[in-house]
Amino acid sequence: MISDIDAVISNGSKSRSSTRVIRTRFLETILITSFLFATILLVIPYQYKNGNPVPTVIFNGIPSSWFHAFVVSLVYAFTGALTALLIHDTVAASFLARFCELVSILCMTSAVSLLVWSLFILSFPKPCMGLGRML
Repeated sequence: MISDIDAVISNGSKSRSSTRVIRTRFLETILITSFLFATILLVIPYQYKNGNPVPTVIFNGIPSSWFHAFVVSLVYAFTGALTALLIHDTVAASFLARFCELVSILCMTSAVSLLVWSLFILSFPKPCMGLGRML
């Protein structure tokens, strides 16, 4: 009877540890991707719009506030992923780690969607000519 309970407990801990590994790998991917995007932003050429630097390769033709939202999303994604990775092992900080993980996921999603939207506008400028200026 006791061995059955031990087997159930060990199986439960194995599934929790595999879930933790998957979440850790996902956070590491967000961390590396946001760092990679930030490094690429330092290398590509930019121009000044309204006194603010905006990359000409990707965010050309859309308001500069979209680029700044992209940068802020990258910063929050990086910070959330790093914080969640640093405190995920402590039991007392599990709520905070989960919160930082969710913030990281949401910010990375918004950064990627802003990047895809700007690439879409760059690829098809005629049909989307007024879409970037309406918002």
